[in-house]
Amino acid sequence: MLDAWVSGWDRRIAGWFAGGRQGDMGLGFLRESYMCQEAGRHASLEMGCLPEPYVGDPLAGACDAVFLMLNPAGSGNQVPDPRTDLLERVRTSSFSTAARDYLTDETRDWWMRRSRWPARLLGRPAGATCAVVGIDLIPWHSKRWGGIGLTSPSVCEWFRDQVLRPAGQVATTSEISRRSRLDGRPLMLAVGAQHFRLLSALGFRTEAQTNGGACGHPGLDGDGRRNRRNIRLLLSDELGLAVLQTDAMGTFRPPSCAFDPAVKELLGL
Repeated sequence: MLDAWVSGWDRRIAGWFAGGRQGDMGLGFLRESYMCQEAGRHASLEMGCLPEPYVGDPLAGACDAVFLMLNPAGSGNQVPDPRTDLLERVRTSSFSTAARDYLTDETRDWWMRRSRWPARLLGRPAGATCAVVGIDLIPWHSKRWGGIGLTSPSVCEWFRDQVLRPAGQVATTSEISRRSRLDGRPLMLAVGAQHFRLLSALGFRTEAQTNGGACGHPGLDGDGRRNRRNIRLLLSDELGLAVLQTDAMGTFRPPSCAFDPAVKELLGL
């Protein structure tokens, strides 16, 4: 299944280069549902920009952690894409080939900071990073992230079959899934309040949650400022998946090290 998912995205993105025929690959309903019914002109998807369904190497066989992302960053109104080096690598090879070495000057620091969170949870030395795969719920760039409509059965089916199941398959062999005590459920990490609303609508339930205070740790964000942080362990019985989701007002950063004991307690690490 995972091989077919990766090769399917390679074909879709090759079609984008050939003239944007992504709808021919079964994506048209999602584009229309999201753009016309929910996003509006202020948050519309930028179909002229290179789709980016994932970063990293889903076929590597093992990684340390899988991040569930919302969608690629805004392009800054540059079409077809501001990252011309990535665009050229995809054009001359394939998206899956380019995604293995995704860390451009623009994204390297961002991903290094993000990967330090699971590295700490896995007991790596201070400041260490780890091998991660990031999978986007929506593969298109947007000028602004807006609400996603989940009332359409076809859109819900898309998230389950084309995002969550492949992401869960990648996460099955991740180090953090292997070491967490979650009855064998693959674990993914998600940062942002939108994830909680979206996954709840898709049938995930809150198995446990904390803001850090229950374990004697102050509610601090990534800059050390006091801020309410939510940390939830979400489970889907239908999909057999687990998501560690966190959000805090005013920041999209992962939790600081002050929350590590509380998170480890949730996961049984």
